[in-house]
Amino acid sequence: MGQLVIPHEDPDTPALETPTPVHFPKEDGLTWIDFHPEPSRTKPPLPQPDNASSPQWRRAADEIENLRARFIKQNRKGFHARCSNIDRSAVIAVYNEALIELEHTSNIDAIEIQLEAKKKVSTILDIRKAAPDDAVFYATGAFLSPLEPHYAQPRLDYYDRDNGDGHDAFYWTGIKRLKEWRKGGWPRVYPAKAIEREMRERPRMKLMTKLQINAELVRARTVDSLDWGAEVDADPDRPWR
Repeated sequence: MGQLVIPHEDPDTPALETPTPVHFPKEDGLTWIDFHPEPSRTKPPLPQPDNASSPQWRRAADEIENLRARFIKQNRKGFHARCSNIDRSAVIAVYNEALIELEHTSNIDAIEIQLEAKKKVSTILDIRKAAPDDAVFYATGAFLSPLEPHYAQPRLDYYDRDNGDGHDAFYWTGIKRLKEWRKGGWPRVYPAKAIEREMRERPRMKLMTKLQINAELVRARTVDSLDWGAEVDADPDRPWR
């Protein structure tokens, strides 16, 4: 099975400062079709070739390519409440990797890859909720790369949810969670102690002021490139600041 390797970059450690919140509440209640709308037809559709005789992997790849094209057209780069650039890049990375893995694979594996890709895309787009023990975050038994821990509930979003929870525009909390999960053996082992520790700390974090939280996260934000794995980063252009 091939592997899509997208290396992490070692982000600079900035001076201690209070970041400006991204005051752009994320849209709620979005569905798959909001991100992958059917193309509008002003003319009768052209006749499509009969692909019934095509191998299963080719039919699955055609569907993934179609979904990827519809997603890219609907979700342009930029700052809007439907889909942040980070989530957009992660979705495209899943589709790209699925196309690599699908080529000339068996019928059964082609179906599994197609289902896994859709499940991971749905998780990235927050259509589907995924607990920390969800299979989308682990390498065991998977065809595609595991999703980054910040998509696990409680989810750490780029955009502010406008309720004081989930705002992680600078990815500082995401870095902390990623490092703690890796210490616990992730992505091949469920990092139980790291998850329990985060759950214990959350009430304390909610009582802290934003300045105190930001100061603590900056201190924890010294990242060594060795902390990163080759299998998880979906966004080499992540805006670290």
